Amino acid sequence: MTNWSIRKAVVALAAMLTLVLLLGPNVSAASARADEQARIVVYLIKASDGSPGVDPEIRSIVKQFGGAFRYSSYRLVSKIPKSVPMGGDVRIALPGSREMRVYANGRENNRIRLKIRVKEKSVQGREREILNTEFRIVEGGTIMIGGYNYHDGKLMVAISADM
Repeated sequence: MTNWSIRKAVVALAAMLTLVLLLGPNVSAASARADEQARIVVYLIKASDGSPGVDPEIRSIVKQFGGAFRYSSYRLVSKIPKSVPMGGDVRIALPGSREMRVYANGRENNRIRLKIRVKEKSVQGREREILNTEFRIVEGGTIMIGGYNYHDGKLMVAISADM
């Protein structure tokens, strides 16, 4: 290798190192401090065509999504508050041999990046993933991510998040 080639290689390496040091691992607006945590609340809601009514604690959630669902009754089955460290996850047991994992993957402006995975265990003990999705939720917002058969209705899962 000639002196000229060595100099070019050193300059190129120095330029790359400078970029890495300047940009670092926190290039994205989605990055977050290690001590940040997202506060989430998971609402398990039974929706059915039973006697009309809405549980008072979930009235605002039902009103927000009411037009999308045509049930006459909404009852809060469970309210599960959790703190999720940025870059970490929490597990939440769901009825019907299901488990939900909520991952907090950073922030972008006033939105929190969450990833949701739901697995279901069969009678034979095998697992299958039934949901794997990512989204950005406005701080203080709520998202409805699904529903499945539950007693004489559907179990709907709503997630609220803030910092």
